[in-house]
Amino acid sequence: MSSLHLTSAKIKKNDEFYTRDADVERELEFYIAANPDIFRRKTVYCPADCALYAQSSFYRYFKANFARLGLRKLICTSYATFTDERGNKRGFYYSYSYQTFPPTEEEAKQGKKGTWRIEEWARALDGDGDFTSPECAPFWEEADFVITNPPFSRVSKDFINLLQQYNVFYLFIGAFVTCTYIRFFKQIFLGRMWFGATQVKTFDTPDGERTIACVWYTNMYHEAPQKQLPHLRTMAENRDKVQGTKSKVQGSKYKVQSSAKRVNSDERRENTATSDYNLGFTLNLEPCTLNLIKASYLKDGFRIARQNALPEEEKNSPYQHLYVPYDNYDAIEVPRLTLIPTDYYGKIGVPITILQYIIHPRRPEDIPTQTEISEDTRKQLGIDEFGIVDSLPVQCDNNHHRQYRGAVVNNKMLFSRIIIQRLPPDEPLNNEDKSQISNLKSQILGRLHEPHISSSTENSPTDWQIAGKLCNHNSIRTSQKNINYRRNLRPTRSSW
Repeated sequence: MSSLHLTSAKIKKNDEFYTRDADVERELEFYIAANPDIFRRKTVYCPADCALYAQSSFYRYFKANFARLGLRKLICTSYATFTDERGNKRGFYYSYSYQTFPPTEEEAKQGKKGTWRIEEWARALDGDGDFTSPECAPFWEEADFVITNPPFSRVSKDFINLLQQYNVFYLFIGAFVTCTYIRFFKQIFLGRMWFGATQVKTFDTPDGERTIACVWYTNMYHEAPQKQLPHLRTMAENRDKVQGTKSKVQGSKYKVQSSAKRVNSDERRENTATSDYNLGFTLNLEPCTLNLIKASYLKDGFRIARQNALPEEEKNSPYQHLYVPYDNYDAIEVPRLTLIPTDYYGKIGVPITILQYIIHPRRPEDIPTQTEISEDTRKQLGIDEFGIVDSLPVQCDNNHHRQYRGAVVNNKMLFSRIIIQRLPPDEPLNNEDKSQISNLKSQILGRLHEPHISSSTENSPTDWQIAGKLCNHNSIRTSQKNINYRRNLRPTRSSW
């Protein structure tokens, strides 16, 4: 349901998602706890927050804690707050600053250090207040920190480009799936972006509350407890676990119940008062035939309800692709984080949620200065300038016979995958261990059952490295090509 809200908002250009005060305060206090002087004598810019009538929660927090944080200046701008008499949209500007003045000659003789005062300014902007407009450029240049809840429809391109252009510290809210966008993943791959300390799930909208799975993206250091990877096992142990799960599913009992809403009014009168009733018998159904039987009974006005409901991950049955190589890339599929093997040192594709476990905050002095992926790294990992792996195009039946470069297993398209690889142990491997790992990798790529290799199950996020992202990068190049094509079709002034 949360993704449906974001998809609908993106289509309708609806960016009216307002952050709550409790979420803003809870997140910012983690950075203040890690460095109490993080905002001292600094300028904070909120480019998508309206200070008029104190509408923005970011404005309310920083103004209420201005003296405690030791801020130098707070700047807030908003988009299209007014409409003038000509019908033009006008933005709103607000600043709250701490100004100091040197002492005069007489005050210096008296030993005074000078005076200070708080200046507060509010005015309408000449333009619409868009944070990409030239009118807002001086505010970006003056800012030390950019903290806001940007429009979700523009965060993937315009907003992230400005953050990189002005090289500021930032903290903003975005959907979790935003980390798969090429510009975001590039910053994560380089170690210049990570997740915040908390998550935001509830927003205030003009239509009421909305629940959306969002996270904070930042390059500011915090000491919030890092998520730990679950207890990992070897390949053989995971296979035994999956086989045991499947065996429990076999022979499960299902009840056949009626929940039909008869179309015919005569049949509707014959029904009992309760729409669901037990027919008095049970069926032993095989899981593979459950969907067929369920479809046939739904057509006849019945539904099948499982007597003992299984976990959601077993209903989806992702284990059919466990450790199966991709059709278009040299890596194996791992559909669950709990099934990551500890005895395999090749490349594996895992869900994007792995980023929350292996990405760590960095102190300002430890943030890499390079803004591009080096040529050596790109050649070594086989990735492009955005960290996307070079996969082969595949024609899938459910993709309208178009070429697809994302994760494909047995001609089935999967969601974007993060390619990770386990780092070798600190101690150099002997020839016997190398031969075992090589033999194991060749057997998996040949779709054979691998032998058990004992390995330590102790794991930590530092044991893994990101080797790229497997997605449909052909669509990225196609969309950029279409943009350039449209630009060439635009009429010039001489052709008007």
